Amino acid sequence: MLEYKKDAVLVFVLLAMTYSYFYHNPGVNGNSRVGLIFAIVQEGRLTIDSFHEKEGTETNDKSFYEGHYYSDKAIGTSVVGSIFYLPVYLVTQILGLNLSTWIVKYFLTFSVIGLPSALAGSLIYVVCKIISASELRAFIVTVAITLGTPCHKCSSLLPVW
Repeated sequence: MLEYKKDAVLVFVLLAMTYSYFYHNPGVNGNSRVGLIFAIVQEGRLTIDSFHEKEGTETNDKSFYEGHYYSDKAIGTSVVGSIFYLPVYLVTQILGLNLSTWIVKYFLTFSVIGLPSALAGSLIYVVCKIISASELRAFIVTVAITLGTPCHKCSSLLPVW
């Protein structure tokens, strides 16, 4: 069983490094979620009034109800992001630091999306290795699933069938 653990850790580290390297600004979709994370942690509320037009978190993905703006996205990723962001926010407040919005968004994207995806990839590898009894096949399947999806910018280059 130790061989599975070492391989899974290696796959996790490789995927985490890959996911940390490739980052793009999430745009209005992600900004709606980030604005909600900021509102939850910094203001203790679910309205994004302070963030929906702020540079770095500006978004059109919002709803207006009874005088307040809300994110129109599912709340799950914002709640998870709040768990990661709270200690960072508290430490920066105690130390008087001012992190750029870009750095915080990068950290949140990696923490909420990158790390769980790397964990899922390492579990996919272990399952594939158990099923196929081949490290190479397990690795190929894992790479195809975790890294083989074309980006939305590249999908326009693919032929339409």
